[in-house]
Amino acid sequence: MNANEDTRVAIKKPSRTTDEEIQALMNELVNSQRMLEKSKKLLKSRTDKLEWMLLEMRFFTRSISHDLKAPIRNIKGYLQLIFDQYKGKLDVKLKEYINKISSIVEKQDDLLDSLIYLSKLAHKEINARKFDISGAALTISDGLKARDPARKVTFTIQDDLTCKGDRDLLWLVLENLLDNAWKFTRKKQEAIIEVGSFQENGQDVFFVKDNGTGYNDKYANDLFVPFQRLHSSKDFEGSGIGLATVAHVIKMHRGEVWSESKEGFGSVFYFTIGARRGDQS
Repeated sequence: MNANEDTRVAIKKPSRTTDEEIQALMNELVNSQRMLEKSKKLLKSRTDKLEWMLLEMRFFTRSISHDLKAPIRNIKGYLQLIFDQYKGKLDVKLKEYINKISSIVEKQDDLLDSLIYLSKLAHKEINARKFDISGAALTISDGLKARDPARKVTFTIQDDLTCKGDRDLLWLVLENLLDNAWKFTRKKQEAIIEVGSFQENGQDVFFVKDNGTGYNDKYANDLFVPFQRLHSSKDFEGSGIGLATVAHVIKMHRGEVWSESKEGFGSVFYFTIGARRGDQS
């Protein structure tokens, strides 16, 4: 190397771009913190609103239990008093009127009980564990057959059906669906009720199928609404709360329930646990 040659090494000055990038990151961090604080406030607001709604629901339940049922108890008491004190003096027509009033009062009392039951169900915490659907369906079907031994009903229950969820709540689902199938196959000489499952998009879909009365499929969305009835109470008894209970419990388990039917050919009720139709496993 030539002694006269400049051997100094040029040192680059810090790039302004790097400073700008650091500042941009700092600004982004500040904005993220602001958004986080805003989200926390929104979450607290919604949590407070939810707690207030739950408080109102509990108050509503207590009001139904006390304020609305008290007059019904009074009416029942006065009707019984009339029967006890004037049973020898009542003509046939008056007895008929009193019996009709008594029947209406009993029906309203049952409806209030159902409403209270639904309200309380909303507060129940889920205790998730393995649930034996096949075993539960078998026990429930045995109880139904014991209720009316004269009926000819064939139950077909798939083996080894299980899922994970709250045992008491899922028992209610099966009990209501099987009771529904039992009720609407009553007019069949040879009723068939089936419990099974299949895979769809990698998810288990469970079903309860019957060959009963069925319903007009265009009213399928009304089935799970409390107190909605697609058949006359004169033909098929019930409070109209059973399928609403099923829908509520399935929703609590992050699942989905739906139905298909054809009048005169029976119905199928499907449900999933922990997944909805279209979800990928």
